[in-house]
Amino acid sequence: MNLKETAFFLFVFSLSLYLLTYKGICTGDNIFQYEAVQNFIRTGSFSLPGDKYDINKQKWLRAWMAKGRNDKLYLTQRPGLSLASIPLGIVGYIIEKNIEVSELPDLVEKESNKGFFHLRKLPSAFFTSLINPIVSALIVVMFFLCCFQITESHKNALTGAFVFGFGTIIWPYSSTYWTQPIVTLCILSSFYFIIISSQRKKFIYLLFAGLFAGYAFITRFDTITVIPWLILYVILSQWTLKKNMLKSVLMFVIPVLLFMLLQMLWNYYRFGSFLQTGAMHQVIFRGSFKTNLLISIPANLVSLNRSIFIFSPPLILFFFAIKNFFKQHKNTAIILLGIILTNIIFFSKFTFWQAPASWGPRFLVPMTPFLLLPICVFISNDIRKKIFITIVLAVGIVIQLIGVLLPLQGQAIASYFGKQYYNPMSFFSKSEIIPQAQMLFAGNIELWWLHNPSKLIMGILLIFIYVMSFYYLIRTLLLKKN
Repeated sequence: MNLKETAFFLFVFSLSLYLLTYKGICTGDNIFQYEAVQNFIRTGSFSLPGDKYDINKQKWLRAWMAKGRNDKLYLTQRPGLSLASIPLGIVGYIIEKNIEVSELPDLVEKESNKGFFHLRKLPSAFFTSLINPIVSALIVVMFFLCCFQITESHKNALTGAFVFGFGTIIWPYSSTYWTQPIVTLCILSSFYFIIISSQRKKFIYLLFAGLFAGYAFITRFDTITVIPWLILYVILSQWTLKKNMLKSVLMFVIPVLLFMLLQMLWNYYRFGSFLQTGAMHQVIFRGSFKTNLLISIPANLVSLNRSIFIFSPPLILFFFAIKNFFKQHKNTAIILLGIILTNIIFFSKFTFWQAPASWGPRFLVPMTPFLLLPICVFISNDIRKKIFITIVLAVGIVIQLIGVLLPLQGQAIASYFGKQYYNPMSFFSKSEIIPQAQMLFAGNIELWWLHNPSKLIMGILLIFIYVMSFYYLIRTLLLKKN
């Protein structure tokens, strides 16, 4: 198979697996994103249904919504995820209009696990949040393409994509309706287009890079910490074309500024101020950047409870590969290290550095591909390296299976951690993986395609697609010499 064929089958393979383990809406803020999408589809307004929420009586809702100058309620989370979800949300809305569904329990009540499970069975909710399995499969393909552009090795790139897509927390977060997958895709795509722009000497690719970076910004504002590193990468990658340096930087920066301007106009439309987003996290949660880095950084790196390397074992390959990667691709290595260190420090300083999820530190998801990219020069025919990679991949797959097979992640938190989970001093808290494994071995498994016979047929079809695409990919690995 050529590069395009391999990328296609890798997408199909990844998507079929991610769909088989798909969960969807799993927390309260996921519901608000869903409500914003469906309200837009029904009324044409990107506000929240005003008859459902009362922020005066339920003050905790102010962390996620605010009343605009037109007296409508608006979601204060960034619009990127909601915008991307609209086409699939329309599909779900049309299906739901033509079938009978039972009335939902009260979804605003935090403890209403029954409400979450019921909601996820609705076609409108199922399809709206279906965006993330698709996006996550595209992330795996983009990782494959980045590896190939760096090494020009079909085999190394495909092996790296397998390790990345199924041994790291990219897999469990594909099953959610959070913003991290879209942000990860946008940043990695921007990184990829900068690479091929320097290789093919075409400035149009820098425009694409800027568009992806800009969309990442309107999905999560904290992407602003990555954008300077991408600009530096543009400068380093175009250094030999000094006479076109300004043009290169402008081709990247202008789309980013355009998205920033659109966000400011959206702020003004809702709240009458270009810089007002309506967010109340800082007030309600008593400050967003007051964590002790001496606790949070070690916890994010080495604690059994939160370490990115515990939840994504293949990432330890970074330490074995970065030296050679730096020697062979110095400029790219500098950018990788910059993005990684910036993300770790920034989100470790964030008040909720531990992130409310039972699948590992979700705020560090966007840096995962950059931690693993050096693997593309580490992979070789050396039997010791093959065994090492196989072991960390196998351990990674087991850990990801715990996350994707368990029921609603909020239920796992409530059952085993309670309020302790949100303690910033949780460096010494017990590991989440062991009690979750115990839940799994006790038979607590949630797979949407086991709910009824018609869904089972769809599940069997996905399994067939998964097996066939896996066969083609393995055949490619065996046949390719490089």
